Order: sequence, then C-alpha cells, then structure tokens
Amino acid sequence: MNNIWLSALIAVIPIVIFLISLVFFKLKGYTAGALSIISSAIISIFVYKMPVDKVAGAAEQGIVSGLWPVASIVLAAIFLYKLTVKIGCFRYYERKYRFNFSR
Repeated sequence: MNNIWLSALIAVIPIVIFLISLVFFKLKGYTAGALSIISSAIISIFVYKMPVDKVAGAAEQGIVSGLWPVASIVLAAIFLYKLTVKIGCFRYYERKYRFNFSR
C-alpha cells in the first residue's frame, strides 16, 4: 500500500469494530475481541497480503501474551488466599471486615 493515511485508516478498522461492538451492540468482551481478531485477520490477509501462517502465528502470540498476565495474577491470588486460610489469618480479616447486609 503506497498511501500511509489509507493504510492507517484501514488498520484502525478492527479497533473501531471492537469499540462499536462493546458500546453500541453491548456484546461481551470476549465476543467483541473475537470479532476484532477475525476482522484483523481478514484485513491482514486480503488488504496487506500477509501469509495465513504468519496471521495465525501473530494471533496466537497475541492471545498468549494477553492471557499470561491475567493467569499469573489469578494464580497469585489463589495462592495468597490458600496461604491465609491455612495459617489462620483469613479468619481474622473475615471477622474484621464482615458487614451486615441483612437490614
């Protein structure tokens, strides 16, 4: 593609699809993300002439690099919860911060 502005305009389409899916169509995040990935793949294959194996590899790398931080935080939270339950600290904080919502 010889025009940088046209290329930038085409490259922003998946982001716009993601935002429109979330804001106007009220889709769930994973559905909007899937639509964005599919639109990115279609644009990269047909507009930018990217090989299909490179598109699949880029999608895989993006998914893994997005899931790894979330998974590490969840695993750390589970470890911390189990540790506090085992040593008895969780009971202290449970009693300290218990609220009565049955009013």
